[in-house]
Amino acid sequence: MKWIVAILGAIAASATLALAASNGHTAARSAASANVAERAFVRWLAKHHPGFQGPSVCPSSRSARAANGGIRCVAEIHKGRRYIQVWGIASPGAKVTFKRQAAIPWTRRWSKYSRPPQHVSPGLISVNATGSFDWRWLVLGVDYECRQKHRESCTSGALDGQWAGYGLFFTFDCHTQGNLITCRNKLGDALRWLPNATQPRVTFRHATFYVRPGVSFPSLLHGVLGVGSGSTAAHVRNAFGTPLSRSKLGQAGRTLTCWFYRAEQPSSSLDGLGFCLSRRHRVQRLMLAMHG
Repeated sequence: MKWIVAILGAIAASATLALAASNGHTAARSAASANVAERAFVRWLAKHHPGFQGPSVCPSSRSARAANGGIRCVAEIHKGRRYIQVWGIASPGAKVTFKRQAAIPWTRRWSKYSRPPQHVSPGLISVNATGSFDWRWLVLGVDYECRQKHRESCTSGALDGQWAGYGLFFTFDCHTQGNLITCRNKLGDALRWLPNATQPRVTFRHATFYVRPGVSFPSLLHGVLGVGSGSTAAHVRNAFGTPLSRSKLGQAGRTLTCWFYRAEQPSSSLDGLGFCLSRRHRVQRLMLAMHG
């Protein structure tokens, strides 16, 4: 009886080793085919989008497999502020050809604040990219991981479903700063969310603050779009980009560095809005610029 058990044990061990070896060979083949597809995709992008540069990936994960056995590849390429997200399916085999699935262009700039897609969450959002990002899914994730759990930072995805291997493009790091939640991937694609906002009294797009009629000047000095006294210089730059101009301001024996951005309000003399920073790189006060 003992020798039968020993034989059965040896057979089981052999089967386990064979299965492990088979899985290892399958994984190696998948990785090799993904590498071949990736190199071919880079050449294909250079041919069809000359002058554009940026990262691309053809993952070896199961979720990247197309119905015909090929691989779904994606790239985010750009020339200056012009961006294109390109999806293509690489054919299986040694000689790789591509079938374009989608090429989504956009110019990188902040959109006007608006309700989240399908009104799935409260507040208003602004984004600086188009692509195939699922902003609805991202906001739902941030709402749960950051807002409901009272965390200052969290990670969320902007692609619903299985997306292993595409993290560079669709994984977003999110941070809570006062009333503003900002999410950004490693490529600079970003979303700004004001969960408590209703109708924006101020919007920011094309490097300009647009102030609604009837909004009083003193109310602007308390802060705009979640940025106000106490906010960091990095917060200001992440929210609004490079300022139009800088100037020094002396106040109570201290020197503040004021970052000014263009501002407009219908039928008013408003010209600009400034964030004055202390030596500790925090907003000490806000200032308004007026034309004569």
